[in-house]
Amino acid sequence: EESVVPTDTRELDDDGNTTEPIPYDLAGSPRFIDIITTPDMGNGTPPIVDMGAYETQPFLSIVKSAIPNPVGPGQEITYRINIHNAGPETAIGVIVTDTMPISVTVTGISSTIQITSVGMAPIYVWQLPNLPLGALETITITGVVSTVLDGGEILSNTVEISANEVDPYLGDNQATVPLYVTEIIYVDENASGANNGKTWDNAYINLQDALGRAYAGTQIWV
Repeated sequence: EESVVPTDTRELDDDGNTTEPIPYDLAGSPRFIDIITTPDMGNGTPPIVDMGAYETQPFLSIVKSAIPNPVGPGQEITYRINIHNAGPETAIGVIVTDTMPISVTVTGISSTIQITSVGMAPIYVWQLPNLPLGALETITITGVVSTVLDGGEILSNTVEISANEVDPYLGDNQATVPLYVTEIIYVDENASGANNGKTWDNAYINLQDALGRAYAGTQIWV
């Protein structure tokens, strides 16, 4: 409540009044803010004091997933980035930075909100419009995993979100998703290529050859 806020003895707002309550919190945001979704409680003239340093800042979070996972060399992959503002304030100057694996060739980018690209592959940087309280948006990235991979690789991908305001909790402002690459062994009794199982043209003729080479997680396509 208003009565517990120390007086502005250091004149933080330069208005000549050193007997008023301190007008700013530790983050430099106004101490007295009317959050229309929350009734004023306690003593004092509305709006009642914001007792925390960051209570009226936006709470941004970001999550990323990869489908399918694991994936084989040459296969298509879809990444989804989910962005959320838990409020209570609008997030301004929102930037999403996505460092894509160099072994994934991006074939398409779409989103549920307008995004402006301000960075180049493999480090994609997008500027988003202001995100109000409760905003939940998705950026979808499609791509193809490099065919030169042998399987067993882990392609790490990290995405980050930031805004002009100080986020009270930075732990969910970054997300990392590992993409596990498994070997695909091709089997086709009519193949006439190198018989090494690397592609359909060069597929093994006998399934037993593929089984003898496979390990945990290996995909065998027949």
